[in-house]
Amino acid sequence: MQQPTDLSFKLKQRVAKKLAVLDAKSLIRELPSEFVKSETQHSLASNDYLGLSQCKPLQKILSNLDIPYGFGSSRMLAGDDKGLSQVEIALSHVKQSEFSFLFPTGYQANIGLCQALSNIKESSLKDTAWIVDQKMHMSVRDGMMASGVSKKSIYRVDTCDFEQVEKIFEELSSSHKILMTESIFSMSGKRAPIDSLLKLCERNGDLLVVDEAHSIGCFGKRGEGLVSHDYHPLLITVNPCGKAVSLQGAFVSGPSWFRDVILNYSRSFIYSTGISPFMAKAIETTFEWIKENQSHLKSLSDVTRYFHDRCNLHYFGKDHIVYIPFQNTDLASQAKDKLRACGFETPLIRFPTVSINEPGLRVSLRGDMNQEFLDELIRVFNDCKI
Repeated sequence: MQQPTDLSFKLKQRVAKKLAVLDAKSLIRELPSEFVKSETQHSLASNDYLGLSQCKPLQKILSNLDIPYGFGSSRMLAGDDKGLSQVEIALSHVKQSEFSFLFPTGYQANIGLCQALSNIKESSLKDTAWIVDQKMHMSVRDGMMASGVSKKSIYRVDTCDFEQVEKIFEELSSSHKILMTESIFSMSGKRAPIDSLLKLCERNGDLLVVDEAHSIGCFGKRGEGLVSHDYHPLLITVNPCGKAVSLQGAFVSGPSWFRDVILNYSRSFIYSTGISPFMAKAIETTFEWIKENQSHLKSLSDVTRYFHDRCNLHYFGKDHIVYIPFQNTDLASQAKDKLRACGFETPLIRFPTVSINEPGLRVSLRGDMNQEFLDELIRVFNDCKI
């Protein structure tokens, strides 16, 4: 029997049709080519908010760490690593929490967190109510789906609107609620009212989960972000280390009673190879560096204040994330081209990262931006009329 010359012909046709639909909606993705910084072209995309990836004294310290690179198996399988446990104790001190667990990535941390949270309900009572900010990271949405959370149990809200959240809390009669938000939202730059939300959760012993992806490392004497646990029994945070900390991995911090829930129900922790001991030690070392070199945080604060005081463009965000909204993807793409022509490369944010009605350009301010750079950036933003 003669074999077809291309065994994957039908599959390729199917894939081509799917991608054509995305392309027609201006939603097709491609891996960007390597960005080469020059005197005339500058990237505004990096989340390296403190500029630590280019901090030569810190990078020299990290390169001299004499720590194994690989772990080789799940921490649940071959026995735990004392070094990893010591790092997690240090990270708990940073967050002032009773425990911390390291995950290889922030995505895995959110997946595993949702798996753990979905297993603390009482089976004799109604499902847990998941009150989730509508702009939460995609990994949280995937985590709820992977954990079998029913759609009827999910209530999408704007957690920056406290009255809206309070109303939902009053309307729900579920035995247990989980409120999920971000301290600073990646795609709007807005801050959630964490103190008010935590007090709301305290009324009936409900959980508050905060993703600190864009504040960890950027605030606080220890680089703890906007949320210090102060050993609170109802507070859990996810702390990715790939942005201001400029490394990889993430850690979940929380009360001691939640530790065993992670160990027994978080599949992305149980069935994943443990994070590299080298990377874990690098994370600890970087937090020590941030604590001892507060000038990095001050520089970011100064840059942020300088930009917001002088830029007249309509945008969202009052910290180091600036989001410029547009009515549609085509207008956002045109604005991106204008800025590129002026020497600034900005990422175009579109569906499904944000709502299909909220495309925009996202600008990351960094502590290593000097005044000359900022003046030119502000001039371009004010003059481009995007």
